[in-house]
Amino acid sequence: MTTTKAPPARSARLLLDGAAIALLVTLLVVVALAFAWPWLPRPAPGGQALERYAPLHDGDSALVARYDARGELRSWTSQNVVILPWGPALTTSLREAPRNIIYGLYLNQGETEIPPEEAPRRLGNVQALQVRQRELDMTGAITTTIAIFLREPRGLFLVGYYDAAGDRDILFDPPAQFLPADLHPESAWETRGRFFGAADYTLAGRVLEAGPFESQLGHFADCVKIERRLVLSQQGNTIGVTSWHDWQCAGVGTVDSQEFDSTASPSVRTSVIATDRIPADPKRLPPPVGQAPAEATPGDPANWHLARVGRTRPVGETSESTISPVWIPTRPPILLAADYAGDLVAFDAADPAGSVLWRFHPEGTIYGPPAFDPARGRIYFGASDKRLYAVDARGLFIWAFETGDSVASRPLVVSDTVVFGSEDRTIYALDASTGAPRWTVSTGGPVVSSPALAGDVVIIGADDGAAYGLDLATGAQRWLFATDDAIEAPIVVADGTAYVASRDGTLYALDGATGEELWAARIGPVLRTAPAVGARRAFVVDDYNHLTALDRATGRRLWTTVEAVYVGPPVLVGQTLVVAGADGKVYRLDLDGKKKGEWDAAGASIPTDGAPGFKLGPALADGAIWLTDNRAVVRRLGPAPPQAGPAPLSLVWFDAVINPPFDQHFLSYTAVEYRGQALVLDEGKNVYQIDPATGKGKKLGTLGGDAALNVADPVVAGDTLIVIAGDTLSAVTLPDLKPLWQFRGRGTSNRPVTVAGQTVLWLTEAEESATGSAQGTLYALDLASGALRWQAPLERGGFVGGALVHGGTLFVSTPPAAFDLATGELRWQADIGGQPVAGPALDEAGETLFVGLIEADGQTGAVAAINTEDGSLRWHINLGKNVVSPFEPLWLRGEALVLPFFTGIGSNRVVALDAATGAERWHYDLPGPRLGALTVTGNRVWLALKNGHMLALDVDSGQPVARFSDLEVNLSDAARVQRPALIGHRLILPVGSMLLGFEVP
Repeated sequence: MTTTKAPPARSARLLLDGAAIALLVTLLVVVALAFAWPWLPRPAPGGQALERYAPLHDGDSALVARYDARGELRSWTSQNVVILPWGPALTTSLREAPRNIIYGLYLNQGETEIPPEEAPRRLGNVQALQVRQRELDMTGAITTTIAIFLREPRGLFLVGYYDAAGDRDILFDPPAQFLPADLHPESAWETRGRFFGAADYTLAGRVLEAGPFESQLGHFADCVKIERRLVLSQQGNTIGVTSWHDWQCAGVGTVDSQEFDSTASPSVRTSVIATDRIPADPKRLPPPVGQAPAEATPGDPANWHLARVGRTRPVGETSESTISPVWIPTRPPILLAADYAGDLVAFDAADPAGSVLWRFHPEGTIYGPPAFDPARGRIYFGASDKRLYAVDARGLFIWAFETGDSVASRPLVVSDTVVFGSEDRTIYALDASTGAPRWTVSTGGPVVSSPALAGDVVIIGADDGAAYGLDLATGAQRWLFATDDAIEAPIVVADGTAYVASRDGTLYALDGATGEELWAARIGPVLRTAPAVGARRAFVVDDYNHLTALDRATGRRLWTTVEAVYVGPPVLVGQTLVVAGADGKVYRLDLDGKKKGEWDAAGASIPTDGAPGFKLGPALADGAIWLTDNRAVVRRLGPAPPQAGPAPLSLVWFDAVINPPFDQHFLSYTAVEYRGQALVLDEGKNVYQIDPATGKGKKLGTLGGDAALNVADPVVAGDTLIVIAGDTLSAVTLPDLKPLWQFRGRGTSNRPVTVAGQTVLWLTEAEESATGSAQGTLYALDLASGALRWQAPLERGGFVGGALVHGGTLFVSTPPAAFDLATGELRWQADIGGQPVAGPALDEAGETLFVGLIEADGQTGAVAAINTEDGSLRWHINLGKNVVSPFEPLWLRGEALVLPFFTGIGSNRVVALDAATGAERWHYDLPGPRLGALTVTGNRVWLALKNGHMLALDVDSGQPVARFSDLEVNLSDAARVQRPALIGHRLILPVGSMLLGFEVP
C-alpha cells in the first residue's frame, strides 16, 4: 500500500507548546526509571554494558514515586514495557509519526523503503520498545503516556512520547541517544536534531561517577551516576534547559533521578519504589480505588438481550480469548479479558460500548482468570511468564512474584493472603500487600487448577491426580484425596462440600473439612471444567461437549444431553441453566435439560468480527452473563439496558482494500456523491463507485499523471470530477474518467475547490518568499474548459483557506476578503490581525463571514465575525491554546458556529459559538483523538475517532445523540482529512485499509 502524508501545518512549525516541554521534562525523568529487572536470559541488542545498567525486556514493570523540591509526594507512575515485533511495529502498533522516524533511520540514501531481502540484516539486531506509563496524582487523576525507544548495537535511543490526553507525538528527529553501548566511567555522548517539529534539541550525557548507591529500592553495590542535559532552542535562541542526575545500577536499571532547572537548582526527585523483582514498602503505595455499588440481581433470562461489549485485539490481529471475563466492582466497574499472548484488558463495564480503560502487558499469556481483592483494590493474576502479578484496579503495577513455571491458576484471596498454584509443581501463599511468601507446598505434578476455600481449608487440585486440603494459615496438609488422573478444573465449594472434576471422567463430592468422599459420579469422557452447583443439582460439561446433570445429594446421573455442542462451565441463573456453545450460540435450558431458547452471537457482532464460536464458558456477575469468544470478542448477556444516552450506530458493511474491486492502496479521501452512489478515491489514484446501501461496487478506472493526490476532498459537479495533484487541478468526466482539462497553479492547496454555477474557484499557497511571507492566489476557472477567467493575489495568504459565494460576491478567508464573482475585482479586504486559517463559514443571509485565525502572538487561536458589506469586524473571540484546524472549514448551522480544532496543537474538543455574539454555546470533549475532519449535516455533527469509534453530536446542545464503539483498531496512520459523508441513508467513512458503511438512526 502507499500512503500520502498531509504537509505539516505551519502553526505546528512555528509554535512550541510550553505544556509539551513540561511533559517532556517529566517523561524524561520518569522513563529513565523504567529499565528494571530482566527475566529473559536472551541478551538484548546494545552489548553487555548496556544490558548491565539498563536492562529492558518485554513485560518488565515498575512503580515510581515522584516528589517535589520539598520532598513531598506528588504522584505515582506505573511503567510496563512492551517489546514490539517488527511486523506490528511498522504497521499497527506504532503511530505513523514515530514509525516514519524509525523506518527512516535504516534507509540508505535515495531509498524510500527497505528492500525485503535487506530487512533481516538492517533490522535484525534492532528492538522497538514501548514503555506504557500511567501516572496517578494526589487528586486521583490519571494521565497516560507511551514512550518509544530503539535498542540497537549503538545503544539505547529515545524516539519520543505519545501524549494520549493531547493526542500528540512528542518526537526527537533523529532519535536522541539515551545511553551508549560502550557505557563506562569516561563515557560521554551527544545527539542533535529537531524536537516536536518546532525546535532544535541537544541531548548530552556523561558518566559522572561509579560506585554503590542507597535508594528507596535498596542498597546497590555497582552503579553509575549519569548526567543528562537537554537544551531546546528556536532560531538560535535557547528556550529551555533541563538536566538530570540518574543513578543506574547493575541488574536493575535506573533507581533514582534528580531533576535540575535552568538555574541548576534541584526541583523534582523521582524514585523507583517497586519492580517486578523487588516489592515496595506498603506505606509508599497508592491508596486503594473506590468501591462500586453492590452487584445487580439477575432477572429472568428469558427476557435477556445479547450485546457486543468490545474486542481485546485490534481489527486485523487474530487471537482467541484465554479467560472468561471477570467483572470487578470498582468505581467505575471494570470487566477484565485477555487473549493469547496479549494484554490484560480492562473495559469500562458501565459503558455499553465497552471503552477500554487500561491495558497491562505481561511477557506471557494469561490462562487463569484474575481475582480481586476489594480491601486493597487490587487484581491478582498469573501468566505463562512464570509470574503472579498484583495490579491496582486503575491499571497501576504494584508487585510481581516469580515462580518456576507458568501460572495458570486463578488466585484465591482470603483476608491478607493470596493462594495459587504453578506448573512448577508448587502451591504458593503470598502476603497480599507485598507479595512476600508465607508458605509453599510441593505437589507431585504441575498445578493449573484454581483453589477454593472451605472454612479455613484451601482445596486445590494438581496434575498428579490429587486434591490437596491445606491449612490456610500455615499450608499444613489437612487431607489428601487421590483421583485416577490430573485435576485441571477449578475446585468449587458449596455449603462446605468440595466438587472436584478430574480428567479421569469423574466428578467427586468431598467433605471440605476432612476430604472424605461423599460420592463419585462417573461421567465418562475427560472433565476439565468446573461444575455449576445449584440447590439440588450439579451440572458439568465434558470434553466431548455433552452437558450432564447430577443429583447433588447422591451424585446420581439425572440426564445427559444428546447434542455435543456445549462448552463449560455452565451458569445457573435461578431455575435456568445458561450454557455457551462451540457453534457461537448461547443456550437457555431448564433444570431438566430442555432447551427453552438461544441467543446467536453472530447477531451481536459487527462485520469485522468474523464467525463467532465459544471455547470458554460464561461468567455471571452484576446481574448479567459475560462471554468471550474465539475471536477475542467480549459480549454481555443480560437485561437490555435502558435507552439512555446516545443511540447506537450500526456498522452494516465494511470492505478491505485487499478485496476486489480495490487495488490495495489506502483509502484516505472523503467519499463524494455521484448520482446516488458513492465515489471513493484511493492513494493510487483509482476511482471506485460504491453502492451506499450494500458496500458493493466497481472500479471506474485510474486517474492519470505522476503526482500523488493532495489530501483535499475531491469535488463532483454534475458529471465532472475535480481533484488536486501537486500544483495541478484536474477535471475528468464521469463515469468514464476521460480527461477534461488541467490547470497548473502557482503553489498548491489541501483545501477543496468551490464550484459556483459554471465557475471553479481555487485558492493556492505558494512557497514562502525571501521575506518569509507566503503569497496566495485565487483562481476563477471555467468548469467546462478549465480556461482561466481571472485571478487575484491573496496577500498574507499563509494557510490556504476556502471560498464561498453569495449572490454575485465571492468571499475568501485567507485573508478575509470579498471579490466580484464575475470580474475578480476586490471589493474589500479585512485587517483583523493574526494569521487566518481554515475554510470560512457564511450565514444564510450572506451578511456575516466567519474565519479562524492564529493570533499575532503566535500562541493562541481565535475566531472573528466580519461584516460582509464592508469587511468591518463584528466580533473577535480568543480561543486560548486551541487553534482552528487549517485543513477544515468552520460550520454554521442556525445560530451555532461549530469549530473543529487542530488536534496537533489544541485539545480533542469540539466547540460551538453563538453566531451573533461569539459566546460559547457548548463544548464537548471527545473520549479520544479525532480522525480526520468532521462533518455537519442537518442538526448533527458527525466525527470519527482514531480508535474506530464514531460520534454524532446535536448541533444545538453538543450532546452525543448517536455512537458507534464496536471497532477496536489503531487508525493513526489513516488520519488524513477525510470526513464522514452522508450518502443516501448511509454514513460512509474511508479509514486507510478499510471502507466503513454505517446505518444512520
